[in-house]
Amino acid sequence: MSELSIMIVEDEKINRTILSKMFEDTYRIYEAENGKVALEMLECGMKVDLILLDLLMPVMDGIEFLALIKADERFSKIPVVMNTQNAAAEMEARAFELGADDFVTKPYDRNIITRRVDNLIRKYVLEHRQMEARLKNASEEFNNLVDTIPGGIGIFEIGETIACVYFNDGLHQMFGYSREALKAIPREETLTTTIVKEDQKPLMEKVRNAMETGEKMRATVRAKKANGALIWVAITAQKLAVEAEVPRFQAIFLEVTEEKKIEEEMKKTLSELQYRMKWDVLTGIYNRQAFYDATAKLLAENPETKYVIAVWNIDHFKVVNELFGNAVGDQVLRRMAEILKENIPDYIGIYGRLEADRFTTCAPKSYYEETKGQMREYIAKGIQGNVVNYPVYVHIGLYDVEDITEPVGTMCDRAKLALQTIKTNAVDRFCYYTPDMSDQLYREQALVNDFDTALKERQFYIRLQPIIDTQSGFVVAAEALVRWNHPEKGFISPGEFIPTFERNGYITEMDYFVWEEVCRFLCENEEKGITNVPVSINISRKHFLKGNLKEKLLSLLEKYNISKEMIKLEVTESAYMEHPKQIHSVIGELQEEGFVIMMDDFGSGYSSLNMLKDAPVDILKIDMVFIEGLKDDSTRGRDILHCVIDMTKRIHMRTVAEGVETREQYQLLKCMGCDTIQGFYFSKPLSPDEFRIYLKSHGDGPSGSKT
Repeated sequence: MSELSIMIVEDEKINRTILSKMFEDTYRIYEAENGKVALEMLECGMKVDLILLDLLMPVMDGIEFLALIKADERFSKIPVVMNTQNAAAEMEARAFELGADDFVTKPYDRNIITRRVDNLIRKYVLEHRQMEARLKNASEEFNNLVDTIPGGIGIFEIGETIACVYFNDGLHQMFGYSREALKAIPREETLTTTIVKEDQKPLMEKVRNAMETGEKMRATVRAKKANGALIWVAITAQKLAVEAEVPRFQAIFLEVTEEKKIEEEMKKTLSELQYRMKWDVLTGIYNRQAFYDATAKLLAENPETKYVIAVWNIDHFKVVNELFGNAVGDQVLRRMAEILKENIPDYIGIYGRLEADRFTTCAPKSYYEETKGQMREYIAKGIQGNVVNYPVYVHIGLYDVEDITEPVGTMCDRAKLALQTIKTNAVDRFCYYTPDMSDQLYREQALVNDFDTALKERQFYIRLQPIIDTQSGFVVAAEALVRWNHPEKGFISPGEFIPTFERNGYITEMDYFVWEEVCRFLCENEEKGITNVPVSINISRKHFLKGNLKEKLLSLLEKYNISKEMIKLEVTESAYMEHPKQIHSVIGELQEEGFVIMMDDFGSGYSSLNMLKDAPVDILKIDMVFIEGLKDDSTRGRDILHCVIDMTKRIHMRTVAEGVETREQYQLLKCMGCDTIQGFYFSKPLSPDEFRIYLKSHGDGPSGSKT
């Protein structure tokens, strides 16, 4: 059966039969007895390629039917052949006027009617279908070509808004829609659906401008994908011909999200660099160099005003970081900066951050004298009350500006020198720079310069101070102390060179020298058959930061064949506060190896029961400041000391009291239950040979007794 179909509209059944017989071998045949029935069949969806239409029929004649179908877009292109027996000329003309394609007369001549029908079918149906197929193929080829172009292509009508009338695969893929989903978006909602709201108005303004000027429109906007994600899209559009007074634009879309991201990162980096040139990133106040520059300008503009440079330091800031974490530490620093802003208005002075927990200010001296005490307390309370539940103290080093042409960096260095002299002072928290502080700096530098030579030439040497059992009076241990005999400067006090080497890091080399001297001393005693007692050695906080403390100690003991029981390790109380987590971890490892750990100088700094509770310590060494308090008539100091000793017993720690100088102190400590005592009342620090003699006369107690 042919795919082509003919509808025969004829009121006479015999005529319908005749015509059907003529075409049934070539076409699919549909019959209708009048125009009304034929119209109903078409409206029901019947597909017809040609209509044979009788002119004169009841109900609805051919003229009326022809007029209706030619006025309907759905059926207007169907070829129509009119047939009649006696058609008047005016009726025939009317039929052609309405759109009839041909006329045949009754009775039907088979050859004529079939030829005319075949010609019309070929002309209007087959050729039309071939043309449609060619157009479809060409369109598909064009669309395939367009779809291979990078990015998206679309055609848009511009009215009150932007409506999409065509798009390629690249466009719907770019926006994350299927083709059907993008088509389903109402044309008038194209703009609002795909472009971020804030970018819609600027885009429309550019489009309107391009409509007026005829120039290309270029814009970069944020677009919304189907899943809600945002992308950056670069649009280039060109105005096309105007149809029905509605302008059209052909637009090319390229996603530039990555390029935009790189551009933004470059802008951000440039902005950060510009910011960092002047401002401290963490606190938002002047950085070091910006403070120097602003202060130099302030001094130059106000030569008659007496200014003071101050350097502010937060005490034991490392402890805050260790106990509460860096995030809380950063909050402390930011709060410090806020307080400086609140207390030093811009019209009075300048403030900035030098480094770490050190801040600096420049303000009139009169202002400092009026407010420095209040400000220090305000800072301490402001930080402790708003950021961290931990005691916060501030020290201030001050420098009177005398020569405004001096480099501001030099002024700050002098304020730092003043600060350094009071950094560990719990009473005096202010200090003005004096010239002799620079002299002290030069002396310290001279000590540093002489260090390597002193170590090589063994200018350093050890002294051993006996530690006495309180009850028996026997020597049960000793502490190794370092001394320095300079060939030109003579005896240099440990109170001078040890803090210097602590600051510059040389203390670790000097400590190692002392440790080896102690091991050598113990080894010689073993070889000579002399009774040994344990010797405690000092461990600087610097060793805990290097990470190889345990290995160094074990290596020395192995080298000299010394047991761990003969070496005790003293760590100062302040060291526990600076890096508590790290120091606790390393000390725990040393205890697992069998070393005895002593907390030295307990009571000299900011002793806290919480620290004592958490610190891994075997022996508590009570500082002489507690012992000196025993000279007072007041019983308060004695009661505190007694409580400390009693507390250590309850937590299974032993005690050593150092700095004992009188019999009264000794007797009192003995009554309090202090385990061991060290001080000049029994012996000054002795040379190794002197100690051997002392041990021989005072060492009848059990060898190696635990202190």
